[in-house]
Amino acid sequence: MLERETGALQETAFEAGQAVFQQGERLETAVLLMSGAVAVRLSSEDGKEIIIRELGPGDMIGEVELITGEPTLCEAVALARTRVLRIRRTLFHHLLDDPEFSRKLLVRVCGQVREIMAFAETMSLHTLETRLARLLMRLSDRDGRDVGDGILIDRPISQSVIGQMINASRPKINLQMRRWHCAEFIRVQGCHITILDPDALNALSRPLR
Repeated sequence: MLERETGALQETAFEAGQAVFQQGERLETAVLLMSGAVAVRLSSEDGKEIIIRELGPGDMIGEVELITGEPTLCEAVALARTRVLRIRRTLFHHLLDDPEFSRKLLVRVCGQVREIMAFAETMSLHTLETRLARLLMRLSDRDGRDVGDGILIDRPISQSVIGQMINASRPKINLQMRRWHCAEFIRVQGCHITILDPDALNALSRPLR
């Protein structure tokens, strides 16, 4: 049904670092990502930031706020040049009347709930070593590319961003990654990471059953 409504949708582009929406904002549109990437994150008054989820093409954000009418709990920031389709509130509620759209939306929201529960479990119950191993394995699954002697995470990612993704300080992340580099579990070259021993990291990640 959404394909039939594209004439009523507004396309918008964001550059890396631009806010798609702010924390505490009351939304009038949901946002469907067409290209690029967006980080959904929480920010504290003292400037601390935690990245809860990263979204890519085909993902939607803002739908829960349009359904509940509540302000956003997080902010969404473009990680690269990102194209989106904005779905106005009136159109979104019209789409909810379509059973197929509602079913797909429910499946998507349930998937988000599982992701957030896994994030909360990881942050609250596991050590930095486990959190970092889980993150690297997840990035390897999503962005990995075989380079012969390992799996390159084919995107630059700084230790500061890693810290935002696993709620840890940069010095502690640096120390752990240096240990793994020396043990030849990973290879670190600037902002690029290659996983040399995925079995070792997978064992450290204590994957969820």
